[in-house]
Order: sequence, then C-alpha cells, then structure tokens
Amino acid sequence: MSNLAPDLRPLRDSDLDQVEAIERAAYPQPWTRQHFRDELTRDCAHCLAAVTADDQKLLGYLIWWLVVDEAQILNLAVAPTAQRQGVGAALLQRCLEQARAARAASIWLEVRSGNTAAQALYAAHGFALRARRRGYYQPAGEDALIMQLPLVSS
Repeated sequence: MSNLAPDLRPLRDSDLDQVEAIERAAYPQPWTRQHFRDELTRDCAHCLAAVTADDQKLLGYLIWWLVVDEAQILNLAVAPTAQRQGVGAALLQRCLEQARAARAASIWLEVRSGNTAAQALYAAHGFALRARRRGYYQPAGEDALIMQLPLVSS
C-alpha cells in the first residue's frame, strides 16, 4: 500500500466521535469518551491527530505524557482503512520530535504481546523490549511488553 501524507495537528474535542470509532475498532477494551476528554485537559498530556489534508477526516491519534523528564505513550491507534500506510509512523515520529524538544530523557510504552505490527513499528523507531507484564491485559490475560527508547545520550 502507498503511504498517506497526513496532516498532523492537536487532537480536539470535536474529533471525539471519530476517535471513539477508531478506538472501538482498534482495542478489545477501548477507552471511553470521558477518558479522552480527561487527556485533552491534563497538563502533562500531549494529544496528536493525523487527519486528511482535504476534509480533516481523522486517520489516527497518539496520546503521550511528559512527566518531569520521562515520556510515556499511552494510546496510539489508526483507522482500519489507513493502517500500514505510514499514519502510525508519522504520529510516532512527531511524538518523538516533541518529546526530544521537551528534553525527555527517554520514552516508554506498553504494547500487547500479540500486537506484532505495533511492535515492529516501535522497533523500527529504535524502541527496545525492557520488560514483560504477564497477564496484564484482562480479561484475556495477554502479556504487556514494556518498550523504551532513550532520547538523550548518556
């Protein structure tokens, strides 16, 4: 598939209908609308949207936190029709740029052990496996893989 060239901008409350549809398609236990609203108003949260250039249709989103000098990716999802077209990579790249600009020392995330596509995306951007949380995702009991990327040289 060809790569899309999405516009990247802050996620907005007006995006939440589209966010909910993508979230339900992406995750067996999706976040609620209120969870997204909370992130939009949280001081440490950074909420990114990837949208089509012409009609601003939401293609995906990424939510990450910066707490002191540590960044954490909380949620990254791409619409099923836009997957494997560079949308997730564009969002992740912008997140990493923002985290570096904010002087984060490293960035962390959790990913389902069965989500090999996401693991490959993160590995392609330099993330490495650091730990495993056995049975973390309930009710299925799927493991969470903890991945990390240093952002500054030691």
